[in-house]
Amino acid sequence: MLVLSLLATKDTFVLVSELDGGFCMYLQEVKGPSADLGKMNVIGSDGQKVPASHGSEAYLRDILRKDTKLRDRVLGDLALREGLLNGTTTLRYRLVKPNRFGRVTVTEFLINNVTLDISGWLNG
Repeated sequence: MLVLSLLATKDTFVLVSELDGGFCMYLQEVKGPSADLGKMNVIGSDGQKVPASHGSEAYLRDILRKDTKLRDRVLGDLALREGLLNGTTTLRYRLVKPNRFGRVTVTEFLINNVTLDISGWLNG
């Protein structure tokens, strides 16, 4: 995996890499060994507050809407922005967590890029 850029903001660590001839943007929840995925109220796709767990599509949508630094960094990278808009760059959301012995596990969260509304986020 070739790492092209690494972005870090308050709540999100983002890795952009080349993958099978295309690009992938990974949004990562990084937790400590004893940490659980928390819950919080977020604004849902219908504009109403809903409870959401870290790792859910609703929580990711809320991160994308609130993290203006991440959005600005993506907008500042023409290739990344265009790739996300035209589908040549995929977006993946995952949990990165070590166990108490330091062994790291990576778990993919299931998201739907269509209902996530990437263009709405970027054009927001």
